[in-house]
Amino acid sequence: MNIASLSEPVPVSVSVTKIKTDPRLPSIWKTLDPVDRSTVRFVKPSMGREMSELFTKNSVRSPATQELVIRALNLRENTCIPFHRDTGKEKLYSLQGDGVIVVFLKRGGAIRKHLLNRVGDQLIIPVGMPHALYCTVVDSFKETCGLQIVLSSKKGETKWETSTPFLLENSHLQKEI
Repeated sequence: MNIASLSEPVPVSVSVTKIKTDPRLPSIWKTLDPVDRSTVRFVKPSMGREMSELFTKNSVRSPATQELVIRALNLRENTCIPFHRDTGKEKLYSLQGDGVIVVFLKRGGAIRKHLLNRVGDQLIIPVGMPHALYCTVVDSFKETCGLQIVLSSKKGETKWETSTPFLLENSHLQKEI
C-alpha cells in the first residue's frame, strides 16, 4: 500500500530480529489519527534502551518477587509500541511522572482508548488482551514519560501485530533529500 495515502505503512526490508506475530491483532497504523501518523516513531521496547529491570524474580528477599517482575519503561514523545498481546502474563501499567500515555485496548470487537495522564494512574491489562501504547506528551525535564510495569514472572510469549517489522523501520519518517 502507499504511505502517501496514509492507509498502511510501506513494506521495506526487515532488519529486525524474528518477531512472533498474530494476524488477529489490530493495526495501530489504522487506529492512530492520520495527523499523528506523520510524526509517530514505533518501537519494540528492549532492556537497556527504553526498559530496565527494577526487581526481577528472587532479586529481593520477598515472597512478592517469587511471582512478580517490576520494570521501568521510558518513552519519548510521539513514540508508539504497536499492538501486542502477552500469553501467561497479566500486566499493570502505572504512570511515574508527568506526561500522557494513551493505551489502546481491544475488548471484544472494539478498540478503546485509556489515558494515563496523572502520576499514579494505573491500568491492568488482562492476560492475552491486545494492547498498544502511545506516548503523546512527556515530562519537560526528562524528555521521556515513565511507566512502571508490574507483571507476572511466569513464562509466556509476546505476539505482535503482523505489520510490526515494517513499523519498526519507521520509513514513514524518512524525508526525501
